[in-house]
Amino acid sequence: MKHLTHILLPAVLAALLLASCKGGSYRDVSIQSFEAHSLTPSGLKSASLEVGIGIHNPACFFRLKDISGAVRRDSTVILRLSVPDLEVAGHRDSVYRTTVTGVLGEGVSIRTLLPIVVGRDLESLRLDLSARAVTRVGIGKTVSYKDLSVKRLMEKKHQK
Repeated sequence: MKHLTHILLPAVLAALLLASCKGGSYRDVSIQSFEAHSLTPSGLKSASLEVGIGIHNPACFFRLKDISGAVRRDSTVILRLSVPDLEVAGHRDSVYRTTVTGVLGEGVSIRTLLPIVVGRDLESLRLDLSARAVTRVGIGKTVSYKDLSVKRLMEKKHQK
């Protein structure tokens, strides 16, 4: 009987979750806009950037946890990124303000980074991201994106 409960309970919870989340799929969640607001240096090797991220979420509420990433040029990691947990409201399009903390990669100095920033050489920068998306009932999945264009992401300006 215990074995049957271990099989049926997750199935029933999944069915309840799907039934309560009508109107959209988590696969349809997308980033609609990205806008940098303010940059605050926090030492010689790190800085915090306040950003606004526009998210289209036709599905239910979920929380993004353990958000981390890396900005790289070719195979060299230029910045290691971390973002605090983010709660994404269900069934709406919203802009979420959060802080992205960046720490220079090993062997990278401000001097290495300046020509990229000043020259606006964003075309050569790629972004890898990963996060754990968790629903209100605790069901979750780790999602990751590899080789995103930083230039394309920066071009997604918030329009209202």
